[in-house]
Amino acid sequence: MHFYQEITLIMQEEMPLSHIRDQVFKQLHFALVNMHNHQQHKGIGLSFPGYQFIPEKHKIGLGKNLRIFAKTEAELMAMNIGLCLMRLSDYVHISAIKPVPKDVKSYAVYQRHQVKSSIERLARRYAKRNNVTFEDAVTHFKDKQPKYSDLPYVKMSSESTDQRFKLLIHKNPVSSPTEAAHFTTYGLSAGDSLSTVPEF
Repeated sequence: MHFYQEITLIMQEEMPLSHIRDQVFKQLHFALVNMHNHQQHKGIGLSFPGYQFIPEKHKIGLGKNLRIFAKTEAELMAMNIGLCLMRLSDYVHISAIKPVPKDVKSYAVYQRHQVKSSIERLARRYAKRNNVTFEDAVTHFKDKQPKYSDLPYVKMSSESTDQRFKLLIHKNPVSSPTEAAHFTTYGLSAGDSLSTVPEF
């Protein structure tokens, strides 16, 4: 990753920072989906410089900055962040495209973390895979405790089902970059690729 742009969320009385972040993330996701559909999405990753996950101290959050990284300046220009966030211009400051500093010493892998929290969802999947009724599947899971996570998240909604969900984000600090640059349309490391972004 050689180039980046930084988005700073601007606090507003009428809108919580978390809501601004959700809207920004949603627009970035749409832009990445569009690039992916046009075969231009070659490896654009996001980072959250203010990411915190210290649950025992109640410090959990993504911070007020997002960085968008790419290997080339052209990829960031093609994404056109200013245009995709135009309707949020009162709530964000977008930096110019800049080269990543040469003295970066730490990196991180940001990944989506999924928990199986809904018994109903698990039961539907179990019923379908095991050819049993939904009621039998619910009975199978009735003594199992749903799992939850306190990880930082953004609220998203599925375009196909219109269901809202929390996109949980896990950060794994690493000491050196990986060659891989495989990111999802959320800008997070894809699958087991462990694609890194610089931390500075």
